[in-house]
Formats: sequence, structure tokens, C-alpha cells
Amino acid sequence: MLYDDLAAELVKYQFILLRNKDSNRGNIDLLRGKKRVMGYLIEVEDGVTPSKLCKFMDVSSARITSILNKLEEHGEIIRIPDKDDKRKKIVYLSEQGRKSGLAQQKKYIEDSSKMLRALGEYDAKEHVRIMKKIYNLLYLNMRKNNEHK
Repeated sequence: MLYDDLAAELVKYQFILLRNKDSNRGNIDLLRGKKRVMGYLIEVEDGVTPSKLCKFMDVSSARITSILNKLEEHGEIIRIPDKDDKRKKIVYLSEQGRKSGLAQQKKYIEDSSKMLRALGEYDAKEHVRIMKKIYNLLYLNMRKNNEHK
């Protein structure tokens, strides 16, 4: 039984499901916001508009701008004008950002693997199975509903 494989699968679903709905209250520190943006660019989609990040994270455009400015200052992202609409910027991870984000992800997977190992094989598999089921029930249905708007 490879707990690391289960942990990697778990991280994928936790990242999307456990995003903080109250993040627009301004009580989330910048570091956590940076980690969420980096996680999105690694796990979901690299090369995304800031407005898509706003929608996913349920935060204001000012909050995303602040986070992206800090990430850009640290060389972790680059913003490139959209080829079809030069007024829009597309956000990509830089090579340094990808390395940093993958290191962050690796640590989170290691920590999750320890938790799963403590649960034991059966419960670890059940936990991931249930998280995946919740993901399918909630996230995929939410996505489908957004496509119909």
C-alpha cells in the first residue's frame, strides 16, 4: 500500500473542496493566499486570468492583485498579455514558482501521508474514497451548474 499515492490523490481533492468560503472577509494572511494561488496554478490550471482566480478563491480583484504582485516580486509568477486581448493578463508560474510550488505540494503530501498512515490502510482508502465522492457530488455539479449560466 503506497500511502504517498493515496496522499497525492487526497491533496488534489482537498485543495479544491476545502477552499475557504470566508476568505473575502480579509482575515486570511497573504501567505495563505499565495499558497492557494500557487496550488491552483499547479493542481488546476497554469495560464489563467486573475478574474478566474478571483472566482475560484471567492475573493476580490484587489485581493488577487495584491497576491499576484507579491508572487511576481518574488519571481514566482509571470503575467503575460493575452494574445487575443492585450488588455488582459494571463498568469503563469515561473520556473522558480513551479519549483517552490512543487516543494510545497510535496511537503503537504508527506504530511497527508503521515496522517493516512496513522489511519491505517482500510480507513485511509475509505477517507480518500469519500473525499473523491464528495468532490464528484459537489464540485462537478457546481461546475456543471456554472456552465449553464
